[in-house]
Amino acid sequence: MYRQVDSKDQNSKWGAHDGVVMRKLQQDLANQKSPFFKTWLTLSSHEPYETPVESIIKGSDNESLFLNSLHYTDTVVSEFIEHCKKLPFWKNTLIIIVADHGHRLPASQNKINDFKIPMLWLGGALSRPSETIATTSSQIDLPATLTKQLGMQDEKFTWSKNILAYNSHPWADFSFNNGFGWVKNKKNYFIYDNVGNKIMEEQGNIDSNDIKSGKAVQQNSFADYLSK
Repeated sequence: MYRQVDSKDQNSKWGAHDGVVMRKLQQDLANQKSPFFKTWLTLSSHEPYETPVESIIKGSDNESLFLNSLHYTDTVVSEFIEHCKKLPFWKNTLIIIVADHGHRLPASQNKINDFKIPMLWLGGALSRPSETIATTSSQIDLPATLTKQLGMQDEKFTWSKNILAYNSHPWADFSFNNGFGWVKNKKNYFIYDNVGNKIMEEQGNIDSNDIKSGKAVQQNSFADYLSK
């Protein structure tokens, strides 16, 4: 989706605040013909955590500012969802909310928590709403899972898996400066320090094969990227 935002509404370091973009999206949907596909990237919860409304969570420290920006973005997204529920297309629509990365706040003793993200599936098209899927997954699993649910022909997504398949093998990985993480499930994971060539954090039943798997995904995914 691309829609020009007035210069007066470029009121954030990142561009326009989420409320401004949300109203533009509402305008687009007012005359939208089905089927359609829209993408909206929220920005207001990025540093410096500015919001165009009065703060609900008081405090000038980074954590308070961050949580307050999340409250603003959540409020805007909630307003958008409630708006969509009143429109004719809602009964045939799927809305997926997913983060592009985790965050170091709120502060945690375990680094793994910095990389946890939510994925929410909403909309009238859901046959089983209000259900929690606890399978370990990540953003890369979205395309394979979605296309399968839409009944589309199997597409080749090298790094994606259908997390709703009964025989799905759960795993997820992530990387950061000079390190990576490998997650088998909620109880088994490790985080590896590439510089020190050692595990810096781990939990559960982790063996040498898990370490090899984590390294293999990192190496092959980077090789795949560099070959494009």
